[in-house]
Amino acid sequence: MFRKYALPVFILLLVAVAVYFMVRGKSQAAWQFIPSDASAVVTSDRIQDSTFVITEAAIDVKGFPLVRQAAESLSLLLWITRDIPIYDRTLQKKTVTYSYHQRTSAGFGVIVYIPLQNDTEIQWWATPNRPDIRVLRHNFQSTIITDINDSGSKPVCSYIIKDNYLILSQYGDLIEDVVRHANEPISKFMLQNQFEKADDSRYSLNLYLNRSVWGNLILNALSPQSTLAEFLKLFPSTQDYHLMTDTPSHVEFESLGSDAGDNYATKWLDGQVGKRFNRHQYISQQTSILFRIASGDSLAFKKNFRDWHGDHESPAWDRLSYFLGDQREELITSVGAELLLCQVEGTNSISDGKLALVEYANYDKLRPLLTKLARLSTTESNVSLDKYQGYDLYSIPIPELPAGLYGPLFKGFPRTFVSYVAPYLVLSNSSQVLRNYISDFENKITWQQSPELDSILISREGNADLAQITLVASPRKVNSAVVAGLFSAKVESIVYECLLSKSKAYPRLTLLPKKRRTSGKVLNRTFLSGEIEWKFGNDSLVAISQDPVAGATQLLLTDQDNNLVRPQSDFEKVKPITQLDGPLIGTPLKVDFLNIGRQQLILATERSLYALDEDGEGIVTPFRVSIPSDQPIRQLIRIEGGNEGSSRFVVMDAAENMYLWEKVNATPTKINRTRDFTNVQLPVVSLNQLGTRLLIVTQRNGLIFLIKDDGTVRPGFPVDMLTRIESTFAWTQNASTAQPEVVGVSAYGELLRVDVSGQILERRQLYRPEASTHFRTLFDSNALDWLLIRSSDTRVSILDKEGTELFQIGNISPNSTLQYHYFGVDNRFISINSGGYTSIFDLSGRRLGDKPIPSEVPVRLSYQASYYKIFIFGRSAGKYQAWTIKIR
Repeated sequence: MFRKYALPVFILLLVAVAVYFMVRGKSQAAWQFIPSDASAVVTSDRIQDSTFVITEAAIDVKGFPLVRQAAESLSLLLWITRDIPIYDRTLQKKTVTYSYHQRTSAGFGVIVYIPLQNDTEIQWWATPNRPDIRVLRHNFQSTIITDINDSGSKPVCSYIIKDNYLILSQYGDLIEDVVRHANEPISKFMLQNQFEKADDSRYSLNLYLNRSVWGNLILNALSPQSTLAEFLKLFPSTQDYHLMTDTPSHVEFESLGSDAGDNYATKWLDGQVGKRFNRHQYISQQTSILFRIASGDSLAFKKNFRDWHGDHESPAWDRLSYFLGDQREELITSVGAELLLCQVEGTNSISDGKLALVEYANYDKLRPLLTKLARLSTTESNVSLDKYQGYDLYSIPIPELPAGLYGPLFKGFPRTFVSYVAPYLVLSNSSQVLRNYISDFENKITWQQSPELDSILISREGNADLAQITLVASPRKVNSAVVAGLFSAKVESIVYECLLSKSKAYPRLTLLPKKRRTSGKVLNRTFLSGEIEWKFGNDSLVAISQDPVAGATQLLLTDQDNNLVRPQSDFEKVKPITQLDGPLIGTPLKVDFLNIGRQQLILATERSLYALDEDGEGIVTPFRVSIPSDQPIRQLIRIEGGNEGSSRFVVMDAAENMYLWEKVNATPTKINRTRDFTNVQLPVVSLNQLGTRLLIVTQRNGLIFLIKDDGTVRPGFPVDMLTRIESTFAWTQNASTAQPEVVGVSAYGELLRVDVSGQILERRQLYRPEASTHFRTLFDSNALDWLLIRSSDTRVSILDKEGTELFQIGNISPNSTLQYHYFGVDNRFISINSGGYTSIFDLSGRRLGDKPIPSEVPVRLSYQASYYKIFIFGRSAGKYQAWTIKIR
């Protein structure tokens, strides 16, 4: 009996298995209709739903690139019929295909492929039933194409019904391409050939695309030589992404794999697993994008890297041979198996700052080599070597040196500034960016202290699942009009990586919402967190002490005896700090002036300068010095470039004499020993290069000085702008030359740009809408960033460094006070005090908080990054008040 049925049962099992694998191994996309010039193909059974929201953060998938355009294309169906039930029933629970065809340099035309289940559905769409349209038909290669025009005869869409598919597009020529492709079969195009058999049935969203699509979405708005463009070349030429639904904390697209392709990175990483990232303490919080190439097999990586270098030629590598001969090999023999590149958030001074961090095993062997290279390659005197906070600094004017050493990803270095922070050799295209990095590392302002980034890239289970090529981006720190606009505002970080395994590449895209989500009852609401009645001391000044590392902020008060005190957390009592010898002058600052790993409170009275150091037990040690002048102190200004710490200070007295305070216990030295300055515009701004520390001094009469610490005026200066200036000049780095330039604006709106030799590079009149309009620069309190301001008696406009308007504030009083508050490029705020109330705005012009802050004097702001919370301190009706706003 068993033998009788054994053969039929066996045959049935074989047929079942064959059918299973035939169905299982086939993509749901309508590949048979898609024209061969498709740049991307998307399939989904969810895009047509009223909502497509995923994760605990409720991220809308319809806001993603390509998906947004697909959802919009479905609305074309409503030009054929207004019958919503028919529309819904046609799309319900169906996998719809969308193909994307390049129309312009940045835009796509979309073709939609909707399966029709029976003759009833075919009949619904065979004849349009809207009375307010014009229906035309034309014959193309024996196929009737229906063209829909609106009542004004403007083409709206075209479609055909073919093999139980409704195929439509906004563009009639794309439908003709579908017909041409069906009637003239050609070999399968690249996407179809790679992914036609992909098993994508278990996913609600599938994306198949050529690598060039990323260029259309992002790169056309960025520099042609951008690092992002080079990074994308390391990924396969065809890519697939499938939305996973079992990751409630984040959005993740996985890949089923495609051919890895051939590039220098795949050669370096051939046959190697990835390496876990655990160096968060080396990545500055100023990083907007991190690029990483890493291998878990150091020996194999080093061998492949050196083999590649044997065939790699570049002008930079040839220049190294000229200066070092065979010693240049030392620069690549000790390279480790991890290469990092940090794109630094842009400011108005540095728009394209980069940092390369490359593992090097033995710095003692590199030090004499770098010293020799810096001296031989630099023609200027005293600019090749320097020190900063104990770290060696080298300036090497060999264009694109990192690209010559580590490959095309490391382009964008017209001049290279080098230091060593073990275990990394650190290379930058800006001396200021390099100094900022060292300060952030020493002050622990890194990813390790960031609540959003302290655990990024460490969630993978085993080494076999670790990607070798990785990008981590913070959307708000990148160009907000480009990358940040691609995804939901709820996305805090983007991780884009590629796992290489044998000859296959598996790209992955992960979108991470912020860890702490804010209730709608609290978001963007203004709350009073505390107040204290205080009628003593400085009644025209609000002073605070902020710790940028911990995010803690304290209000500072003085009493009738000039005792400096701070309110306790309940604002009921005050705690004494120290006694001063007079009222406060200006805003206290907090920096690590002693260079001991914790910050000191720096403040001034008319007679003295104070540095107050508080240890972990709350014991305060005051340091006090005076300036060598009988004039009272007028201003205390923090500048960059301290030898021992990241900060030093310019002190100005009432006679406009300037003094440089560089050490806590040292008497400030007079800067302007040989000449006097008049009507100096504040703040004085530092401009630091290796071996040279300069100050930009701007006079109201239009004279611009570039002076050294000893008051010596740099050759070519002063530059006479021959026009009145009502604000200080700033500096900006020329991205193509890596050289700084002095830039500012005249009172009547002439934008002026000068190089460091005193040559005027640009004079350009900005838009001046009325005769009463005046222009000026506006710095934040720490002089870390600046903006341009256009103002009249009743309104003020915020401009970027090129003079383009960001937003405008109207209906202000003539004596209003405008302030700029900078806490990183993604947290920049404007406050304006007008009529006894203060309003806060971000740089998009969005008003923060649901009510203005009452304050008779200019407010002080601080920002607590871990809770996305702004603290606003003001004074009203004899009370000092602390307000809070959660902005995200």
